[in-house]
Amino acid sequence: MRCLIELRNVWVRIAREQVLRGIDLCVEKGDYLVVLGPSGSGKTTLLRVIAGLIEPERGAITINGKDATRVPPWERGVALVQQIPGLLPHLSVLDNIVLAIMSRRRASRREAFEEARRLLELLRISDVASKRPGELSGGQLQRAAIAVALAIRPEVLLLDEPLSHLDRPLAEQLRLELRRLHKELGVSVIHVTHDQDEALSLATRLVILWSGEIVEEGAPEELYHRPRRTLTAKFLGLNVVDGAVFGKPGTRAVFSPEAVRISRQGGLEAIVEEIVRERGRVIVYAKLLGTNEPIRIYIHPREASSIKVGKIFLEVSTEGLHFLPTILASSLTGSA
Repeated sequence: MRCLIELRNVWVRIAREQVLRGIDLCVEKGDYLVVLGPSGSGKTTLLRVIAGLIEPERGAITINGKDATRVPPWERGVALVQQIPGLLPHLSVLDNIVLAIMSRRRASRREAFEEARRLLELLRISDVASKRPGELSGGQLQRAAIAVALAIRPEVLLLDEPLSHLDRPLAEQLRLELRRLHKELGVSVIHVTHDQDEALSLATRLVILWSGEIVEEGAPEELYHRPRRTLTAKFLGLNVVDGAVFGKPGTRAVFSPEAVRISRQGGLEAIVEEIVRERGRVIVYAKLLGTNEPIRIYIHPREASSIKVGKIFLEVSTEGLHFLPTILASSLTGSA
């Protein structure tokens, strides 16, 4: 396995705070790597280190097998799209892209305009080419920023919470566009987010970052269905309860909300506390009797009217059950 970008034992301190701790990371060509973590976990700092905007206190960064630890940002072959796109406000979208092409590559003005129009078509924003950034919607602005980033033909595109300030329908639409762009261009992507749904839908490989450390990484399906730590399971929205409930004392039972079915014929007893419609699905929040541990259940909207606050019986698919040793996951050190 050859890494396009590799970080080896990278530590970063900002002021007196240790933000990244011993990061080891390999990004392969064609990856859509999503770094998932809560606010303050070090996600943006990780991107800025890769982009060359922050120098690590120790550790090394290689790009295409060459040491890039102290290589300036403009020589790294990466492009960073920040949460608030930094387009020049006095220029049109088209001129912003042309400027990016001509400032980073040897291209004639005619070639730059041709390339810029191709990028506008690719990002499906040709209709706003003459508009300035202040005249764009959130989705158009984010697409324009990505077009400017792609204008330098980077080997790796770095996306810092690109959908976080968009409303849900627009974010889901742009999520589809990002997936399409990745397939069409073959560019490697490192995308950081705190949104679990976003991460699971986009990633070809998923990294969980917590308190400046990588706690787990792998294929998104693997981490969702077979996490190796309870910390990962909880952050991905999985249910984590005492394994003794399923006859496995000394373990924590992990299962997805989709693996739970409401039963009319007995099973695990639980108390429904709330029923919520969220993001087009119905979520039942309950607590298991005897353990008082919280459970999330996804149900079909047709079933919602028959579920009331109070006692219910639950069945959990045995195929969906996964057991982990009981180790406290309240802190990173020693977490399961």
